[in-house]
Amino acid sequence: MDSKWTLRLTALGLALLLFFTVRSELNPAQTEGRVDNQGSFEILRDVPLEVFYDDATLIVTGMPETVDVTIQGSSKDVTQATLFKDFTVFADLESLSIGQHQVALQHENLSDNLTVTIEPALVEVTIDEKVSKEFTIEPEINTRLIGENYSLRSIQVSPNKVLVTGAKTVVESINAVKATASPDEVINDDFTQLVNVKVLDRDLNRLNVTTSPEQVRVDVSLEPYSKRVPLVLSEQGELPDGLTLEHISLQQQSAKLYGTKSFIESLAEYAIEVDLSKIKQSGTQKITIPLKDGVTSVEPTSVTVEIDVAEKEEG
Repeated sequence: MDSKWTLRLTALGLALLLFFTVRSELNPAQTEGRVDNQGSFEILRDVPLEVFYDDATLIVTGMPETVDVTIQGSSKDVTQATLFKDFTVFADLESLSIGQHQVALQHENLSDNLTVTIEPALVEVTIDEKVSKEFTIEPEINTRLIGENYSLRSIQVSPNKVLVTGAKTVVESINAVKATASPDEVINDDFTQLVNVKVLDRDLNRLNVTTSPEQVRVDVSLEPYSKRVPLVLSEQGELPDGLTLEHISLQQQSAKLYGTKSFIESLAEYAIEVDLSKIKQSGTQKITIPLKDGVTSVEPTSVTVEIDVAEKEEG
């Protein structure tokens, strides 16, 4: 007799141990519960929400990815539902037209003996036509990330077009599609980076669309810092005896100078020296533009000087 009661008490203890062990293994961040004389309840957090609609031709916005589900009933039914989680919470949009709708969320595969509450119970959604459109990508880089003595020669993106897919009203609001190179530090050399495509509206807000491809390659090419500077003539020496200078001028009025930023920025003009002592007659003369300290190169490399001289009249 004592042996029979011992076995019963042992079985009861094991059953209680198993019950509380199972409950302790449930994620505490996803479940909250209570057991009392009226039964028990559990709050299941972040339950995935399934949405049924024609995703080949339609786009749905406003639907949450997860919901909270409260189940109440007998301890047995609540424990079984909590443990196995073989139920589904869903929204059926199959019969709804394009536009805004208030949709009641539903559930299936939960015992009829349970009281089920879904939070939120109703969801405001927008159903729109799904469209795709090709856009040209604008590559860009923050120029503050370019070294002080360099400037941007060119920036290119490959591929330079992207297919954007989304709700028709959203695609129609697209103002720009950009690919932004973002080096981790200031660069002093050419730079290549794989970046995500950004789709923006007129207010530069990112739009909820998909792009194909999602990433593109941005190639940044640098050159020494440059500035276009006016050219001026600096006459050196004197004309040979018997000649007088009637007119002298440059065909090119400016040149692009490359070099150290501090020096290039300090220039208001750039002097081209002409040695008058070597002029024998009227005509043109090609002069190489000199590279002064702080200037690494110049475009064009030479300029043409127009010279008009006359013979002095003997008095």
